Amino acid sequence: DDVSDWSSDVCSSDLWLQPLSPHGMAAYGGIGGGVSAHQFPSIAEAAQAQNVEAVTDMLARGCNLDRQDPDGNTALHWVAWFKLDMLLSKLLERRARPDVGNSSGETAVHWAAKSSNISALDFLTKSDRGLLCLRDCDGFTPFIISAQNDNAPVMEWMYMKGVSIEEQDDWGRTALQWACYKGHRKTVQWLLSRSASVVHRDHEGMTAVHWAALKGHEQAAEMLLEVGAVHLLDAADAAGDTPIVLAMRKKNRYLVMCFHKCQLLQFLIGRPHISQNHFAN
Repeated sequence: DDVSDWSSDVCSSDLWLQPLSPHGMAAYGGIGGGVSAHQFPSIAEAAQAQNVEAVTDMLARGCNLDRQDPDGNTALHWVAWFKLDMLLSKLLERRARPDVGNSSGETAVHWAAKSSNISALDFLTKSDRGLLCLRDCDGFTPFIISAQNDNAPVMEWMYMKGVSIEEQDDWGRTALQWACYKGHRKTVQWLLSRSASVVHRDHEGMTAVHWAALKGHEQAAEMLLEVGAVHLLDAADAAGDTPIVLAMRKKNRYLVMCFHKCQLLQFLIGRPHISQNHFAN
């Protein structure tokens, strides 16, 4: 009720952020499986069962590499998720498409990011690094998904490959805003170390410190204050709420006192703190 419907939307969408549970693996017999390739409806379902022999046989028979399972996933999705690098290289050699989206618009590149599979990310995007910026149905890129999952190492790899720190989803929200919403301290720290913008506003007029205040993530808010967000404490979002108002509404006395203290110190001595800790927060 504080910022349109995003909070409720995110709560429901958190389900897809949980680790994937491969469907039907017991029926297929798991890795290896001893199941004939002819018993799999598609190569995607053989890959889902991690049945290397069946996938290899279907590749040799020239099966459709991009045929999707009932959820729209291809063999590349499952191979990237399960880190079956040998099969990944075989699929790519036969020109399997890494840009095919499933029913949620997620590609194999998204799934490689979710599973922290950097080698798959490299294989899938080596010929076109622009694939790292593919968007799903919500506008989430692999970089933003990594921020939601508190995966700074994968974000660092993507950043070194040219991915922008300021990528936005369909609501105009950046990786920093998502990390603050989730309270992912390590990811917030990494993003700030790469000079992520603290003043960026999403389509609701919210900044990263607004989201930290709304969700009560105190460490994230304190890190933002140290790099200039103190000047945003009186900034109203589209609904007219400032970070201080959001913290008061959530009855977070610590954050309210912290915000007021930082404002006072900024006014008196020109910085939001009396002394600065040069070590990692």
